Amino acid sequence: MSSVGSQSGGSPLRKSLLGACHRQYQDSLIINAIEIVQVNLLQRMRAVGSALVIAAYFITLHLDVVIGVIIHLTAMSISVPYFIKSKAWDVVIMMTFLMTIGAGRLIKAAMP
Repeated sequence: MSSVGSQSGGSPLRKSLLGACHRQYQDSLIINAIEIVQVNLLQRMRAVGSALVIAAYFITLHLDVVIGVIIHLTAMSISVPYFIKSKAWDVVIMMTFLMTIGAGRLIKAAMP
């Protein structure tokens, strides 16, 4: 008999262990796929946020301050989750500080 044919039967314990290993492997693949999708989403959000920061800067300087601030706050809100995930706390603190300044500007603009 060949060694392949003798391994296909196997004991119930062997089959149980192989089944458990197979399930664990499938679970780890699913978890890895979810993590990859989450990282890709966060990277896209960061890229969109960066583009919006540039647009907000242009709009603030050349068109309208309030609209520029709104776009800037949106850009920061979109970008912050990436920096939280990557544990870049200095960037998170800086962005929060800038968002506070922008929110103050919006409140000032809303008051007559």
